[in-house]
Amino acid sequence: MTKKLLRLASLLLALILIFSGCSLLEEEDTVPPSEESAAFGSFKHYFAKLNEDEKRAYNAVLRDIESFPEEIEIPELDNGELENVWLALMYDNPELMMLGRECVLVARGRKYFFSCEYSMTKEEYEQKKAELKLKADELGAKIEKEPSDFDKELLIHDAIIDSCSYADSGQLIASSAYGVLVEGSASCEGYAKAAKLLLDRAGIDNYVITGTATRDDGEKADRRMPSSSSVGTTSGVRCATLGCVAVILPPKEGMSMGGAPSLSSGVEMM
Repeated sequence: MTKKLLRLASLLLALILIFSGCSLLEEEDTVPPSEESAAFGSFKHYFAKLNEDEKRAYNAVLRDIESFPEEIEIPELDNGELENVWLALMYDNPELMMLGRECVLVARGRKYFFSCEYSMTKEEYEQKKAELKLKADELGAKIEKEPSDFDKELLIHDAIIDSCSYADSGQLIASSAYGVLVEGSASCEGYAKAAKLLLDRAGIDNYVITGTATRDDGEKADRRMPSSSSVGTTSGVRCATLGCVAVILPPKEGMSMGGAPSLSSGVEMM
């Protein structure tokens, strides 16, 4: 009788495992596929440039990062691939203001995990995220009323320039869209991320570019673009310059791409 009960219990356990999708032999792959591009806007310029493993890592991090985990499982990457993922996450997703400046790949057995530093607590992030959304919603209501993409781009440009002053405080929050739209004080990186945030919201494809500018005396400046307060086209690429950064707007249908603007020599607005 006891043996029959044990056999029945074993059979029931096996059925439960089968119908629940579990396996006694294989661990479930928790890393999402590369084809998925997670939340925060549909146009992911830097995501598109990643290889398959990098894309899977990008998606895994983007899926879980707002819960502030200590580690996120990703595919095995080398140092160069990890850096590609890290930069793509920061430049594609201006909402992720909690990201610090360092990340590492942790190996544990046959699994690999992404781990990064956070510049704030989860509670601080939630509060700042809500404040940023409120300001973006306020500007978004105005942007939606503009009749053309050009008018929307110009409104975004002017709103940022008029409401924010440049400050290189060294604090990471100054390198975020929050620094621009909420605090009104930010560095070059903050200007670019604020522009991307609002352009994404307006449904205008865009991406942030980085580099160095050369001053008239030949010295390399540690800012990314010369000052300008206009929106126009450069060599077929629609470009909005904001203080010392540039946000690239891919050309409309029928517009020739031509050459990309040179960061070392600035941008000539047309």
